[in-house]
Amino acid sequence: MMREIYDEAMQKLEEIEMDSEKYGELLRGFILQGLIVLGDQEVAVVTKEKDSGFVQQMLPQIADMYEHMTGNKVYLALTSNEVLPEDHPGGITLISEEGKIRLANTFESRLETTYESNLPYFRAALGFNEQVA
Repeated sequence: MMREIYDEAMQKLEEIEMDSEKYGELLRGFILQGLIVLGDQEVAVVTKEKDSGFVQQMLPQIADMYEHMTGNKVYLALTSNEVLPEDHPGGITLISEEGKIRLANTFESRLETTYESNLPYFRAALGFNEQVA
């Protein structure tokens, strides 16, 4: 049952990707959230090749939004040597300036996190275990 819900959500996410306005809002939010988590001054953005032009146009606005929100400047650049797979449902990955931290902020990673974090509650509700951590 949970896997069916997950699969249906993935299909809906693919539909969102087709709506450039909604998709742009989501990508903007994903990048901003990731920047706040990373807190670096230079961040590389990985996206699907077909989204690269769209994302490149948004980066100056996102950098301004980030500076307004945090008071810190950030330099954003698309990676030239890495892209997300085209069959990927969408989103971005951010790489810290030293390359040591990779933050996957994709539809798939967010859905997977939600799915996994809610499994204990569904198991408890269905009587598969007695405790919910």
